[in-house]
Amino acid sequence: MPRETFAVTVDAWGRFLRQMDETGVEIPGFEGKRAELQAMYERARELVTERNVHEAAKQAATAELRKTLDAGRIKHTLLRQHLTLQLGDHNEALVAYGIRPRRPSRRKKSAPKE
Repeated sequence: MPRETFAVTVDAWGRFLRQMDETGVEIPGFEGKRAELQAMYERARELVTERNVHEAAKQAATAELRKTLDAGRIKHTLLRQHLTLQLGDHNEALVAYGIRPRRPSRRKKSAPKE
């Protein structure tokens, strides 16, 4: 399978078909295959256009998603901070909200002196 872009392939088909129309070469049994290629060319052009529309919509949705996520992260952080202030940073109820409460540090037991 050749490694060329969709657009290059479709453009090559279009040039080939236009050249056939301009030269008017008549080859027996060729017209049916030419009509099939013409139909495939038109459908491929439609699909390339549709694909570009979807790509543009995807990029717009991604840009909006980024804005929404940025704003949501800020709100989430503010709400977590507000909740921590209201309940206290040592309150174990914070665990239910995915927030680690501050806990007293555990000191290592020192070895007995001899």
